Amino acid sequence: MVELATSHNAPLRRRRSSLSDGNDGLTSPSKRRRALDGDGDGIVAKSHCPDSQVGRIDASEEQGGSKGPEDFDDSIESRMSLARDILQAYFDFDDFKSEQESVIKTLLSGENSLAILPTNAGKSLCYQLPALCFEELDKKYGGNKEGKHGITLVISPLISLMSDQVARAPEEEYRRRRDQHFQVGRRGKLKILFCAPEKFMSKPFVQAISAVPGGVRLLAVDEAHCISEWGYSFRPEYLRVSQFSRGIKAQQVVCLTATATEQVAEDIATSFNIKPAGIFKQSLYRPNLILDAKATTNDYTKLGHVENFLRTHPGQTVIFVQFKSTTVDLPREIRSRLGDFVATEGYSGGLNMKKRKEVEERFMNGEIRVLVATLAYGMGIDKKDIRNVIHYNAARNLEEYSQQIGRAGRDGLPSKCLLLYDDRDIATHKKYATTAIPAQGVIEICLKHFFNGANQPEIGVGDTFEVDHAKVMKACRLDDEIVQIIYAICEKKFQLFELRSKQEREVRLRLPMTRGASTLNDLKKYAQSDTSATGKALNFVISQSQGPTIPIHIIDLATKSGLEHDALVAKVIDYFHEGLIAWPEFEVVYTVKLLQPAPTAVEQLKLSRQLFDDLDRNGPLSRERIKKLDALFQGHECFAAALTRYFGMGLPNGLTQCDQCTWCTTRKAL
Repeated sequence: MVELATSHNAPLRRRRSSLSDGNDGLTSPSKRRRALDGDGDGIVAKSHCPDSQVGRIDASEEQGGSKGPEDFDDSIESRMSLARDILQAYFDFDDFKSEQESVIKTLLSGENSLAILPTNAGKSLCYQLPALCFEELDKKYGGNKEGKHGITLVISPLISLMSDQVARAPEEEYRRRRDQHFQVGRRGKLKILFCAPEKFMSKPFVQAISAVPGGVRLLAVDEAHCISEWGYSFRPEYLRVSQFSRGIKAQQVVCLTATATEQVAEDIATSFNIKPAGIFKQSLYRPNLILDAKATTNDYTKLGHVENFLRTHPGQTVIFVQFKSTTVDLPREIRSRLGDFVATEGYSGGLNMKKRKEVEERFMNGEIRVLVATLAYGMGIDKKDIRNVIHYNAARNLEEYSQQIGRAGRDGLPSKCLLLYDDRDIATHKKYATTAIPAQGVIEICLKHFFNGANQPEIGVGDTFEVDHAKVMKACRLDDEIVQIIYAICEKKFQLFELRSKQEREVRLRLPMTRGASTLNDLKKYAQSDTSATGKALNFVISQSQGPTIPIHIIDLATKSGLEHDALVAKVIDYFHEGLIAWPEFEVVYTVKLLQPAPTAVEQLKLSRQLFDDLDRNGPLSRERIKKLDALFQGHECFAAALTRYFGMGLPNGLTQCDQCTWCTTRKAL
């Protein structure tokens, strides 16, 4: 979880922006600082709580005058006038960009909204500005009392993206302790808080959010396409966002994404009761991005294209690859062909945290020219002046392709996007789409073990039972992602149960396997030097270990030591951040509330068939997406025109082609 603590008693004052004209986030001071990694659960925070009182926009209020709500015009025009004042005072922009004004006007009117806007269109301002407006609106129009102005909660799937948002905040000081920020929230001094969707399952987190004075005024869902089971990057935990929204009684919701087909947009709107008038779209076409593609048949040809491209196209470049192994092999090959003066590094989940942070910092500082990255980690890179994006391996679909080329040219300057088209990549994607669906019998085994705890005489509708997630995965031999999807469909579509909370029961610490990684002695020395209560408790177990794997029973240790379970989990993840261990393997236990009678064996068989059909529907959709990506680059049409049409849009200003992509300049298909 990442938190941005923006004080409710920070005065309105004019700031000079160091950002581009993208209106894409809270402005930073001229000396920009990157967010620090916080406690083990991913907290990164900034807080600024000066002693001075809020500087009112209304001059008579600054002089101590008091006005009642009857003295003000509470029309939407008056609210938007206040929003423009804050836009200038905090963000140093004279006017809104693209659809920002329409989205913010909808929110200040009390309605929910969905914004489908391209990269660099300023989506983050759509929640940041309302977050700053709420307190001023309360004071002007007699709303919530002082200290009860509520917060804006922002849900984002990538910690790296959240960290970047925090780094753009106007405050100077960092605070890293989660409990401090929850206390700030309870005192009504927190304006914006970022969190990952996984935090919905944490009881302490939900309780802290529910205790915030004034409640959640606005729930902002970033990367909202993850909500839809029809989305290309559907995430099971995102399915629970709407349920979480109702549980915490969020007063309004804004959903934000750059890539949503019409079907995905409809699914999002239905989940959050967003009216058609509250849906705003802008063509994702960015004229500064030149879309290029070259046909390849083998790795030697690919490497030749990469070499020629890097020789003729200056500026920083991100190369997207499919496999972690390629992030090791390709940089080595580039350095051998172009020499060490073309600084090239790999960036993936295969790196330990210290190395990953080092590579990221060097790239952000301009020391690394070429970054070879896998999808998940490459998407976390947010740098304005990336000049080129190369797809060494083809993206899996047009949504993914659109997201990835969006890394380039955020400063508005011309940038090149090259895709190396290879039939082997397309075949790999098709094979995965076909084989990713578990057999019906396997799904039935999953259901049997999931409902095992519910099939007890004393368990009825409304009661809770526990599910050993590790045992379920072991029994059906499925990975976590697929099992989580099965849970999510049962929960959302069939409404059989509700996952209330999860608890890490046991963890296995494993030493990193990378070259030059920390040893067991390094971990023991670090644990021994940690004088915190959680550090001492974990050191008691670690100091007695002899093997490369260290099992720790978190619940037992919490009981014996009298420490909080979540604090011990956070400390374990700290070890990972320090590069001392590989990502810890947690055995998770879910607490589940039964909403309908537990299904019998016959009913489980029927349910497994329905679940298989649901998963199979996403199989053909995945294959269909691959076909459409294939058709775009092998077709006889402008790349930009075909791409925007896929998302139910078109090129702006009546354009029919971009005049700069491979098709437009050659009139030849690949």
